[in-house]
Amino acid sequence: MSSWVYAADLDEDISDLRGINRNGAVVVLWPDQYVVNGLPLGAPAELAAFFEPILSVQRQDAGRGCSDRSASAQ
Repeated sequence: MSSWVYAADLDEDISDLRGINRNGAVVVLWPDQYVVNGLPLGAPAELAAFFEPILSVQRQDAGRGCSDRSASAQ
């Protein structure tokens, strides 16, 4: 039985090739499994900056939705 590994070269070290710290990393994926960001574990500010535009839009939309409903109920 052979081992199947998708998109990996067993003769190369992915950590070395991609500059991934061996102590760990955070990998952000879209729902379709596309890798959009990779950061070291010690980079919380960079991770927050990556998500800030996405999360701030959701917060604004959620707030607007609540006020719209309360205004229409009056």
